[in-house]
Amino acid sequence: MSPFPLNTPASALANIIDDHFIGISYELSSFDTLWGKSVDKQPTAMQNYMHNLVARMSKPLRVRISGNGMDGSTYVPELKDVIEHIDEDAYFNDIPLNFGPGFFDILNGMSNKVGPMQFTIGLSMRNGHDFSNVTKLGKAARDKLGSRLDSLFLGNEPDLYAGHGERDAYNISAYVTTISFFCLWALEFKYCRFQKLAMLSTLWKTRVLYRRTRSLLAVRPSAVLVICMTFLTLALINIHTSTTFSNGT
Repeated sequence: MSPFPLNTPASALANIIDDHFIGISYELSSFDTLWGKSVDKQPTAMQNYMHNLVARMSKPLRVRISGNGMDGSTYVPELKDVIEHIDEDAYFNDIPLNFGPGFFDILNGMSNKVGPMQFTIGLSMRNGHDFSNVTKLGKAARDKLGSRLDSLFLGNEPDLYAGHGERDAYNISAYVTTISFFCLWALEFKYCRFQKLAMLSTLWKTRVLYRRTRSLLAVRPSAVLVICMTFLTLALINIHTSTTFSNGT
């Protein structure tokens, strides 16, 4: 093994990784016990822990709330509690919940107390026939978190849905159809960064996306980026038209 060079070349110094490249992730099911049931009752121990991380970064700490539990949970705008358990017999790493607007108050409250944070919120894909609740959650995340909303994660390990009996015969074709819907939805509501949105798989879907977003280009230039990214990735996808999901993709 070669020793680390004492004189680092200038070209290497240009390769900078931001100090908030690595973040921290929480499951929703234990969130109210860890982060508190209200803004004025957030545990001091958790405040200290999060502050120790924030204090060592020059940019906002990224916090993800997602995972299996979030993928099976429902946003309930009228719910007063932060979260509500709905299945006492749920498997320990896949606990579905109801959660309300107080969830976002807790996120903002912690950031106000300990320092800058940005949040990644999981959106469920388990119900392939009704995304109305998902759009409500995405809009609430944007409205309540504002600039603190870093990104939205669409689904959690969708490659395992069929194997877990969640959505029978679920495959990449069904996945990219869902993605095309959320690309349009994100454009319409001016959501956060697009790099977390996956790509389309066929030229037909690409043309449909183009036709439906064409009217947005004049008022939303970011749509151009999505269209360009779609066509750039199309060639790679079409080479592997027989590709199916595998664990870890």
